[in-house]
Amino acid sequence: CFLCALSPEVSLCRPQERLLLSILPKHIADEMLQDMKKEPSQKEMQQFNTMYMYRHENVSILFADIVGFTQLSSSCSAQELVKLLNELFARFDKLAAKYHQLRIKILGDCYYCICGLPDYREDHAACSIMMGLAMVEAISYVREKTQTDVDMRVGVHSGTVLGGVLGQKRWQYDVWSTDVTVANKMEAGGIPGRVHISQSTMECLHGEFDIEPGDGGERCDYLRERGIETYLVVVPKGPLQLRHLKGRVFFFFCYLMAQSKQCSDALKPPSGGRSACKPGASNLKKRKFLG
Repeated sequence: CFLCALSPEVSLCRPQERLLLSILPKHIADEMLQDMKKEPSQKEMQQFNTMYMYRHENVSILFADIVGFTQLSSSCSAQELVKLLNELFARFDKLAAKYHQLRIKILGDCYYCICGLPDYREDHAACSIMMGLAMVEAISYVREKTQTDVDMRVGVHSGTVLGGVLGQKRWQYDVWSTDVTVANKMEAGGIPGRVHISQSTMECLHGEFDIEPGDGGERCDYLRERGIETYLVVVPKGPLQLRHLKGRVFFFFCYLMAQSKQCSDALKPPSGGRSACKPGASNLKKRKFLG
């Protein structure tokens, strides 16, 4: 059986490894596999003590829901509906790989994923918005095929999550935090065909997108009661990838200008006439830009 194949006596073959990675994120699966290779006595001691839980900061959480799903389900048979959803979610999974998302779960007609986990990305918010815009574009295929008014309602919020595995046998990876709840409410208070983002997500952007007031509090009590400001991303007229690239180039240019200014300031001689610049004295933090 699959669990037996994970024992120390039997090496993990490729199909089983792929199966495990389809259930759990790689960073979690790798750690669990290491623990499974331990001596039986060590495994017995840690069986109910090991918690595969990690805190991840500076991530963006995306929730997307199919609007008009009831109409869609009544326009085709159960078999056709399942096939259609499978094709659609397969497209979403390809988009998730393209835009650096970790798909957490599919809940009925709801798809949710996270960017910036487990590895930090400077552009996590922009990637999640690109994912949302691409999902809105992708569902047009279903709209044309079924001749229904289906659409995607997407919500994105940025913050902190606690991610980990639940269960001892039927493992399930999930994420929890108030920010996850806010992301879910961002979707619920969104508008079909638009990407609805929070103030936190907007503050993580660097000019990649045009935005307009979202007024999410008018459609969602949770957002209104907590005074959460929301915005709608203006759907770009040009190719999505080109617009994203322009924003990143602008951000990188600003970074280089700031770096140049700090170096110039450091090289200015103090009142005594000697240079204040010393090797290793700069406190400028290097940032990692990932493609």
